[in-house]
Amino acid sequence: MSHASQEKDYLKDFPTPSLSKLESPLIQSEIERVTNKASGQAFIDTYTEVKAPAEDETDIKKWRESLDKASINFTVAEQRYVSLNSSYARALHPD
Repeated sequence: MSHASQEKDYLKDFPTPSLSKLESPLIQSEIERVTNKASGQAFIDTYTEVKAPAEDETDIKKWRESLDKASINFTVAEQRYVSLNSSYARALHPD
């Protein structure tokens, strides 16, 4: 007698999970972007390209924008480093 032909619904007594986080506009736009195979490069470029104003530039606002982008880059890189290190440590020590 084969048990493979018998089906049992192990989840029937559990409530349907709420997926409200997946309904947010940000997630929906990302799902649409991935579905359309569009590049996410424009988003990444916002944080990776930092151009210092020209040497003779005296506009404080431009300098602050450049420093803000550099600070964001540093924070993103730092978070990636921490994330990768913790993932690597968990892989080495799965306890």
